[in-house]
Amino acid sequence: MIKLTYFTPAYNAEKTLPNLYQTLCNQTIKDFVWLVVDDGSVDNTSALVREYIEHADFSIVLFQQENGGKHRAYNKAIKECKTELLCCVDADFVLVENATEKILNEWKNYAERTEVAGIVTPIWCKNSMTDLNQTKEYIGFSAKTPDIGRMPELYSKYGYHGETLYPFRTTVLKEYMFPDIPNEKFMTESTIYLPISTQYKVHWMNQCLAQSTYMEGGLSDRRFYNQANSPLSTMLFYKLSAQCHPSLITRTMNCGCYYAWKKVFKLSETADFRKYSLPFFERILGGILVPHYIRLFQNNIKKYLK
Repeated sequence: MIKLTYFTPAYNAEKTLPNLYQTLCNQTIKDFVWLVVDDGSVDNTSALVREYIEHADFSIVLFQQENGGKHRAYNKAIKECKTELLCCVDADFVLVENATEKILNEWKNYAERTEVAGIVTPIWCKNSMTDLNQTKEYIGFSAKTPDIGRMPELYSKYGYHGETLYPFRTTVLKEYMFPDIPNEKFMTESTIYLPISTQYKVHWMNQCLAQSTYMEGGLSDRRFYNQANSPLSTMLFYKLSAQCHPSLITRTMNCGCYYAWKKVFKLSETADFRKYSLPFFERILGGILVPHYIRLFQNNIKKYLK
């Protein structure tokens, strides 16, 4: 029985999908489904995937929807996924040839551990925005990273700064769907992974199984623009991080960001916000930081508004 689905959110991805498709064709085992959600592309993305369906020796499923952002495509994939594991592979990813084999073999050691929601592996990022010299050195998890832990601790406690690949239990993801905030098309994936981390742990597998390339005009490249034009979604992330993050410093900083963002953009909370509460101590400390973040947002964020 197939246990793994690779999910690709695709928006005008006809130039990058062939590389990903080729690495899927090259997998040492084909025990997976490739689920593509075309998020309102205006190029030949869907036609290309239909061509792949005709020729591939593995299962491919295509869904099309109006452009709504990656988080809505992710929700569609979660709803439609029929396998035990769901792994998001962006259209600009390429996988190593034995990625599927390694994921499934590793998962055998954790499938019965109900406290483990999934696997997290490092990604080598080509032309990384944080790698100004564009070196090709691969940096994995530090030696002090344990076998399992809370997902945000990888960054706040164990010093990792890169991208990750994360095959997760589909049943867990179905518990934590992205909220649908009207008229906003950007929502960081931490919006679901932070709440998940309060209830579940992950297995950190220190093997690079994928490479990502930052594309001009992609989500990473347009991060500030996307945040400014999805202000409620960004404010929700700050509130979730202020409540759910395991680091006191991070919770405090995000409390300050939450109040500052709310004031700068003159926002009011909706029902999606009210189920989360800000810790008292962090509210006090975060309040001290509010003027600083207001200046930061006014200087660096509002210029990205439409």
